[in-house]
Amino acid sequence: MASAIIQNILRSGHTFTIDEFELEMKYIVSNMALLAVSFTLLLSSITFYLNNNIVHLETYIIGTFLGFIGIYMARIVSKNSLNMLVYFFSTFFLILLFYAYYQSPNIEAISAWVIVQLITSLMLLNASIGILISLIFTVFLIWVNIHILNYELIHYILIKVIPVYLVLILVYLFEKKFRYLITELKNSNILLEEKVRERTSEVENEKEALYIQAHYDFLTNLPNRNMIYKKLKKMVDTDLDMSKKFAILFIDLDRFKHVNDSFGHSTGDELLQIIANRLLNIIPKKSFLGRNGGDEFILLIDKKGQKDNIRKTIKSIIKTIESAVQIEDKKLYVS
Repeated sequence: MASAIIQNILRSGHTFTIDEFELEMKYIVSNMALLAVSFTLLLSSITFYLNNNIVHLETYIIGTFLGFIGIYMARIVSKNSLNMLVYFFSTFFLILLFYAYYQSPNIEAISAWVIVQLITSLMLLNASIGILISLIFTVFLIWVNIHILNYELIHYILIKVIPVYLVLILVYLFEKKFRYLITELKNSNILLEEKVRERTSEVENEKEALYIQAHYDFLTNLPNRNMIYKKLKKMVDTDLDMSKKFAILFIDLDRFKHVNDSFGHSTGDELLQIIANRLLNIIPKKSFLGRNGGDEFILLIDKKGQKDNIRKTIKSIIKTIESAVQIEDKKLYVS
């Protein structure tokens, strides 16, 4: 339960897809930074209040307020508006830092807070923003030193400026590596998705091929005995329950064995294919024709008791089958 609450806070209540991994990481980093800064400033505010340090108290209370407001705003705006929020609150926080430093020029923690600002800006935005922040901070520090502090410049730069730029370089390198890993991860996901699609397509093709092998005759492409049984069972279970009637025609070719024995199985196979095509061309619409095996066919007709029509179909089938079949130079007759 506690883990779910923390996850929800770090993601600002948003849900992310795999493709939004980088955006999700940005939310987590920004919320972690805001929480750390807000609670640090809150504890500092309490400390300053107990010590009656009103000068620092004002700045730290404003910073605490800005931190919690930032966490709240990240929840209520669109999840794709994170960069806009970072720009907005980073500007406020920088102004607050400079104001605090102007009030108390001797404060040593200012560089640490600028470093925090740099880390979050580099992670959430880009290197250009980090460089800009560092330059603004440097110019501001030099101005403060010239007009207020009058420190030795080299000492001042070593203590105040150099740490900021060192962190800038380190975080920039880390951020560059992070973005490289994100790119590699996206490419890996794309490659994995392609492989999954290819494998899924292969499995579907294999499944379709197995279905065809299990339910269709390889020679005539008609439904086989297994498919005939399933169709017949369905008609028995449904049509009869609804008081419907249907006909079952069993078609067995005469003299087919003689064709196989006299002219070979290849001629017999071709004869079966021709007969199957003839039957498909004359049977009623919505009827079901299958090969039961060998020279046997089964035709299922839903005719709702119209026996005369079924008789016409039977006569047409007999006539069609008895018509001569020309295979190469041979004229064959079956019945």
